[in-house]
This record gives sequence, structure tokens and C-alpha cells, in this order.
Amino acid sequence: MKRSINKFVITGGPGTGKSTLLYELAKKGFLCFPEASRSIIEEQLQIGGDLVPWVDMDRFSLACMNRMKEFYNKSCDRPTFFDRGLPDVMGYLYLTGCEETHEVKESIKDYAYHTIVFILPPWKEIYETDHVRKEPFSEAISLHNHLRRAYEELGYHVIEIPHMPVDSRVDYILDYLDI
Repeated sequence: MKRSINKFVITGGPGTGKSTLLYELAKKGFLCFPEASRSIIEEQLQIGGDLVPWVDMDRFSLACMNRMKEFYNKSCDRPTFFDRGLPDVMGYLYLTGCEETHEVKESIKDYAYHTIVFILPPWKEIYETDHVRKEPFSEAISLHNHLRRAYEELGYHVIEIPHMPVDSRVDYILDYLDI
């Protein structure tokens, strides 16, 4: 698997501050891509569609994977940050007990990110549910563990970002990467 030197994943369970962190990185001029799953769910809710994880996780996972590939292909040679990466699909499949398909495995192999992946741990004090994020906090903890497992099994070096203000999290990542 050939790793990209400029494509960085920020992952973690729901409600850990990933989107806020990506927003701050974008304000600093970095290219950032949003969470594919959240945007797909919001689109489906607007049109009354059923391509949502609580209806059909297999179909939803495939749609997320395709959206993530689009984001990956739109990235460039400069440092780019992604709100979740393709291995997140594997983590969600672990969580739901679904099997990885050949397509999932091949996509993860073909669309590799930098070896360093940043994971945000569950943070009860900031966790909120909404019309898209319906999981209880206990499921966020479980998903965090499955995501870590997926990335580590694939040979990524997972760096946990401590609970701290968003500007400190941004500095932590940029200092770690020396950019």
C-alpha cells in the first residue's frame, strides 16, 4: 500500500469535535474535506431518502466510501485534512457486525493516507445528539475503539488528540506534523 505524504485523517467517534477542528484548520488555509457520512445523511433527510445507516448500513457504507474517494481525488499536493478516511468504513462495519466486502478492502488499499492518523477520543462534556447524530454516548465510545482498531490493523500510527480547546488541538496537530 503506497501512503500519501500530504493526506491526513482526523477520525474519532461522533461528537468529539472533528468538524470544529477541521473548520479551524481550513481557516488557517489548509484544504479540508467534511465528513462524508454526515453530508449524505443530511442530503437524504432533505429529500426523504432511505440511504441512511439506520435503514441499510451496507448501502450507506458504499455511498460513504464513494464520497470519500471523490474527496480523496480532489485533494492536492499540499497538506490536506479529511474528516474521516476510508478505514472509518471498516470501523463502522466492525461496530455493526457487518462483513468487509472485497470492494471495501480494495478501496482502503488503493486510497491510502499518511501513516499518521489523528483520533479524537470520546468527550462527554461536548457530546450532543442531533437530527443526524442519533447515537448514545456509549456507542460513540464503542465506535472510537473500533476505529482505532481498524486503523491500527491497517498499519497506521494512531495519535490521540487530548481534550483541550480547539485552537490548542490545531496547534498540537501542526506541531506534531511540523507544518
